[in-house]
This record gives sequence, structure tokens and C-alpha cells, in this order.
Amino acid sequence: MILSAIGLVNSLIHGVGNISHVPAKETAVAGTIFGTGFFTLLLVLSFVMGALGWLMVMKKQVLQCTHCGAVVPAS
Repeated sequence: MILSAIGLVNSLIHGVGNISHVPAKETAVAGTIFGTGFFTLLLVLSFVMGALGWLMVMKKQVLQCTHCGAVVPAS
């Protein structure tokens, strides 16, 4: 996620700076939009996948009845 955020900021800073120096401004604008969209998508996907992965490996404590085997959350 950190690399995605750095890439997004870098894309925004260098993309806006390059627009004024490039003769074909449409190409520079398209590159800035593509880079910004790519890094934003990468940032969102890494956050969502990280949260899902954390939920999958998270250890939960449960209480189990020794008589009937019923299971209830400990919290």
C-alpha cells in the first residue's frame, strides 16, 4: 500500500509538471490520467485484499461446552 501511495503521489507530481513541457499535451494528460488511475486502483485493491487476508488468518477465541459441544464466541 505504501508503494502504491508513493507511486500515486509521484504520478501526480511528475504528470502535472510534465504537461507544460511536452509538445503533445494530450499524450502527457493521458499518461497522467492512466498513471493516477492505475495507482489508485492498486491502492484500493491492496487495502481490500489485505483486510480480507487479515480476516482469514485472524485467530478467534471460542468457548465450547464440555457437556453438549455448543460453541459460543468468547467476546
